[in-house]
Amino acid sequence: MTEGRIAIGALILFAGWLLIGLPWLVNPAERVQFWELKPTSQARSETPPRGTAESPFFVQVTPAPKSADEQNQEAADREEKRSSDVWLVRWTGLLFAATVGLIAATCVLGWYAYRQSKDTQESIALSRDSARAANQSAMAAEKAIIASNRAWIRIDAIGVGGQPLQFYGTGHPTGASMSISFKFTNIGNAPALSITPHAWLIAVKGGGPFPADVLESRCAEIRRQPIGPGFATLFPNEKFPEVLGLAQWDLNVSVSAEDLAEGLEISSSKNAVKLIVIGCIDYTFASDSSTHRMTSFMFDVVRGGLPTPIDPSLGSIPSGDLQLFLSSMGGRSIVE
Repeated sequence: MTEGRIAIGALILFAGWLLIGLPWLVNPAERVQFWELKPTSQARSETPPRGTAESPFFVQVTPAPKSADEQNQEAADREEKRSSDVWLVRWTGLLFAATVGLIAATCVLGWYAYRQSKDTQESIALSRDSARAANQSAMAAEKAIIASNRAWIRIDAIGVGGQPLQFYGTGHPTGASMSISFKFTNIGNAPALSITPHAWLIAVKGGGPFPADVLESRCAEIRRQPIGPGFATLFPNEKFPEVLGLAQWDLNVSVSAEDLAEGLEISSSKNAVKLIVIGCIDYTFASDSSTHRMTSFMFDVVRGGLPTPIDPSLGSIPSGDLQLFLSSMGGRSIVE
């Protein structure tokens, strides 16, 4: 009896170990979950049924049948919506057509605006050309009026004055000087006012500037100056002066020693220089009194009638041995 109880007790202990102790040692989480589980009936009563991903919960909802009034109302609503959709489509089509028409009208207006702009530009160009032509015509008419009613100074003669050609050595003055005389006539239709002769004696240099350039430069400088009172006024066909020679009116001209030295360099023997008298007669007239009018001239200084360079070592050369010949390097011209 005692041995049987011992065997039964041992069997109970073994079963407890197998069912309780061993699972507890192997997986404590399962053990905790095992002991925290509640009876199925109690769990069903306390928690609402919920589906899971592994075991979804389905609910089927069966709508109740609608009444006749509800069905009629739904049909009326559907008809109203269909009518609204039809009008919406129609108005959308009309709006699209109006938009297309507006785009087309804008393109047409843009084309007409472009044509109008081109026409306006052409009109402006024509107006500008007409104004330019009118201005040129007015200027030409003004020039024609001035040309037909103005003074013109013509140089009748330019000769050597009463002073000899004098070459200076050292001291003062240096260089060379001489005098020239004029005779000119007003061949225009208006009085020549503020008549002022200008003249210079220059030596021809090998490297320039050349006589024509010097003449243009010096006359241009006079044009930039205000018009002075001058020393004479000539009426149409009047001459000045009436006499050339000892009693003539003459003008002194000179050249510097530096220019003479440069002029000597171009001669083969370095002892002769070619001299030229350049100048202009400055004047104006009443109808264009703010403008300089000029008659320019350029003459070679010649000794003994031979167009050869002059030796400065001669010192003083009498005026009777000198002549002025129209220069081969420019001559005489009227400068306006």
